[in-house]
Amino acid sequence: MYFKYDCPKCQKSLKLSEQHLDKKIRCPFCQNTVDVRSGSNQPASSAPLPQIDTRQTATSQAINRVRTPAPTGKAQPIYQMATSNESPWWLTASVAIGSAILFLVVLIPFKSTYFGALFLDRGWVPFAMTILLFWAGTMLVFKWLKVLEQKSAMLIDVLPTEVGEEISLDNLDLFADGVHRLPEKQKRSFLVNRVLRGLEHFRVRKNAGEVSELLQSQSEIDANNVDSTYTQLKVFVWAIPILGFIGTVIGISAAVGSFSGSLQDSSDISKLKESLNAVTAGLATAFDTTLVALVMSLIIKFPMSGIQKAENGLLNWVDEYCNENLIKRLKDKNSVEDGGHLPPEIQQALTATVGQHTAAMNLWNEKLAKIGDKLVHQVQTDLHTVNHDMIQQQAKITNLIGDNLASVQQGLNGLASVLQKLDGQQVILETPKRKRWFSR
Repeated sequence: MYFKYDCPKCQKSLKLSEQHLDKKIRCPFCQNTVDVRSGSNQPASSAPLPQIDTRQTATSQAINRVRTPAPTGKAQPIYQMATSNESPWWLTASVAIGSAILFLVVLIPFKSTYFGALFLDRGWVPFAMTILLFWAGTMLVFKWLKVLEQKSAMLIDVLPTEVGEEISLDNLDLFADGVHRLPEKQKRSFLVNRVLRGLEHFRVRKNAGEVSELLQSQSEIDANNVDSTYTQLKVFVWAIPILGFIGTVIGISAAVGSFSGSLQDSSDISKLKESLNAVTAGLATAFDTTLVALVMSLIIKFPMSGIQKAENGLLNWVDEYCNENLIKRLKDKNSVEDGGHLPPEIQQALTATVGQHTAAMNLWNEKLAKIGDKLVHQVQTDLHTVNHDMIQQQAKITNLIGDNLASVQQGLNGLASVLQKLDGQQVILETPKRKRWFSR
């Protein structure tokens, strides 16, 4: 939920959400730090959670500010391309090279230590990796500053309700003029760019549904734009480990070459020691460059992921703002929610057409209800018949099983009496002899 809040210093109207309550924000106009408290900048009779500023003075000032005619002599741009990567490559490269040189100079007194030797005593590969590290770090710092500017622009009340609760073709120019009068820095934000595109499309097409489709398409364009700004950083994250592997190959090659030389001079102990020292130095270069490269990749990857997540959250915030404060307030002439905006002939034709369709639907509903009653009655009758037949068949099967069990019981009783009579007597059973094939 969004509510209005006036900056105590510059008295500019801000549009805040519930997540800003009881937090400190920076005003995008005067850069003053504001402590947002529930009801601290509202009348004493207002609720703890402010929603609409009802002070007549602020309302009249906002309307007069918006209705002031635009200055002539220079055409106002409709919109500008919003991006979070406006810093030129040569600026970030210059800052990175200067920072890398300063870092290496500071390490000169610590060259004898292991940390200093990692950058100053391992060939040219650590120098190249250091420049790429500081270049990526400089780009991340600039991007983070741009993200902070974008978040600051989200606090601006781009579409003030003092001009109108609804955005229609009648007051569209007032909203557009108010947006054009924002500071130049805020005009390059995703929010202002999205709102201006929506207002201009609504002016041309006069259809709120098409504006919604345009804003959805613009959301995808902004997301692709943000993702493309990380291409160079992803190249740096890929290139630094590659440089580390190149240093590994160089170090191993130097170690192998020194080892072959030590075998040739195995008779001279002093030369053998020098060769072994070269072998050790080559292996140190091989392993240390890979170690430094992997650590640098992690140093870049973690903040890059955090900033990218913050930018994606910012785009979601812009989508939510447009859905709540722009699309829901658009009112075009084709809307049928209010019949007073339609000509009487069209309204009568719509009423007659809807009435005919309603009567036809009611007739079909009655027919379907009758068919349903017949089907229910037929199903109930069939189920009753099937149930009766099943009961009869069950009775027949029960009687048949009872008769068979009685016969079996009678046979068992006769067998028991015979066995009782034969108690203690010997019974000899003779089987007839089988005739053989050639017997008479």
